Amino acid sequence: IYNKYFPKNTKKDKQSDISLRYQSYLSQLNKFTRINYLEYPWQKTYSKEEYLGLLSTFSDHMTLEPKLRSQFFKEMEVLIEANGNRVKKFYKTVLLFAQ
Repeated sequence: IYNKYFPKNTKKDKQSDISLRYQSYLSQLNKFTRINYLEYPWQKTYSKEEYLGLLSTFSDHMTLEPKLRSQFFKEMEVLIEANGNRVKKFYKTVLLFAQ
């Protein structure tokens, strides 16, 4: 579904790649003696309504042409319903700090 409606966004940077770039940047500054990187994986299960509500807050979803936006959300709703009316998302919170 995403490839159909958001073909330009299929190659987003992974969070780990972004974090490594920040870590590399901080190292190159030569102002810190220690750079710490911690990851905290977690998950959240959304109801169909919660997840569709969440998707509606994403700027690229909001800027879709209204007809395409409606089609996208209908397809997502069908997909979620076919999978038990729940969406389990896996997240990773990254903490990067330097001393």
